[in-house]
Amino acid sequence: MTELQQIFRDTRRILLDAGWCQGASRDNVGRSCLLAALYTAIGPRPHAPAVMVLRRALGLPLHVAGCLGAEVAVWQDAPGRTVADVIDLLDRAIIATIPDPQTDWTPAQRREWIAQVLGAGF
Repeated sequence: MTELQQIFRDTRRILLDAGWCQGASRDNVGRSCLLAALYTAIGPRPHAPAVMVLRRALGLPLHVAGCLGAEVAVWQDAPGRTVADVIDLLDRAIIATIPDPQTDWTPAQRREWIAQVLGAGF
């Protein structure tokens, strides 16, 4: 599991365990919005790579002037948005971090992956 995948997995866990809220980073009963949960999962590491993956999963432009998370916050706070929508976004972010064996891997990496999937006798 990559560092980004772990961050998104931890963000999911935070939201499912503590609860999700809209309109605030955290509410008075301890629930977190998507970005607050994400920043908690990230800890002291840079947050831009994870926010960029969320932006890509939402179909937002990757180059933006200002706060990277602003449009993600607007999306999460939209009327009718549900925790299921947020969890789905995190799942799409995890999937987006999986390398594409057709484009992101060297031939040796593809052979190694095929051998793991099919077994040594392929």
